[in-house]
Amino acid sequence: MSAIETGAAPVLLPKILHATPATLTAQDAAAVATWVYLKSLVIQTTTVPAVAPGNYYQDLCASHAPRPGTVVWLGALAGIDAATGVFVGAKFEGQHQGVAFSGYLATVGVGTLVARLIYVPPIVGQLGPVTNPGFDHHLVKIWPGVANIPWPPPVMDFPAFANFNKTLPHVLVA
Repeated sequence: MSAIETGAAPVLLPKILHATPATLTAQDAAAVATWVYLKSLVIQTTTVPAVAPGNYYQDLCASHAPRPGTVVWLGALAGIDAATGVFVGAKFEGQHQGVAFSGYLATVGVGTLVARLIYVPPIVGQLGPVTNPGFDHHLVKIWPGVANIPWPPPVMDFPAFANFNKTLPHVLVA
């Protein structure tokens, strides 16, 4: 956990404190996506019931990266100080072509940084486009395999963020 925190801190702190403009490299995006994944797992352990299975933690420890089938976005939030944090996590059940599966969705807000991730297990099939209807213009996809990401996207105010937390991404599976 310490290595993940240390790798992401130089990129994250300016975004948490005041959405400082920058371009995220592929290495920056991977470090931040891994941090978001880690934090979403750690924070959700304080909820009852915990929503992510134990093997998610073991996978993260082994790979130092989000699980295959994970998509991560970042956004910026106005009017919130760096001491404010918000977490929404949920397990969801689905079925694709007769195959039942469990997925995981989390939204994390820390200071002026918003992060959302969704995990759909590879047994479902290859992920196609994954979108956040009504909010895509406020988010930049940082995982998997994205580079040279302009930061920040158009900033959300708190009422928009509250509405964002009431939505689910749309997932297409190939």
